[in-house]
Amino acid sequence: NTLDGFLGIGAGNGGLIGQQYTMLNSDDLTSVSFYLGNSASQMINDSIVVTIYDMVGGLPNAVIAQTDTLVMTDIVDSLYTMPIQGGSINLAAGDYMVAVNEGDSTLNLGYSNTVVTPVTTWLTWPTSPILPWANSEAFGFNISYIIRPNFGPIACVPSASTVTDAACNT
Repeated sequence: NTLDGFLGIGAGNGGLIGQQYTMLNSDDLTSVSFYLGNSASQMINDSIVVTIYDMVGGLPNAVIAQTDTLVMTDIVDSLYTMPIQGGSINLAAGDYMVAVNEGDSTLNLGYSNTVVTPVTTWLTWPTSPILPWANSEAFGFNISYIIRPNFGPIACVPSASTVTDAACNT
């Protein structure tokens, strides 16, 4: 997807902005990539975490994993990749929502309007007029967020020369 702009909630009281994904087969979620705009330095020193939810009844339901925390120190617009906290998690076939957490500063999350799948973007915040979750379309935004779950084996770096590549895949 192409980067077409940035969106955040901006209510000053936290929230989540996410993208829904359908897994056709099980796989190991190892990290999440997301595009943030910080060239105006509004997110400096913010702690940013990505949260993964399962879906029940068509809505984000329970937290099943989070990434490590990114403390924003860069004054750039960039794609960031954060590993899953505690290592990869195996996701069964099904629907999941991957959301970037907004703190008290407005999150500038990258979006694209090139490829849009209706009713797959999600957001919530404590003072939202639509609770518990709303699709971005409810607020007039027909977009997809640049949030990408990354799957597959974790890169292994053997700690000794006697460890073989095969040992990394156990």
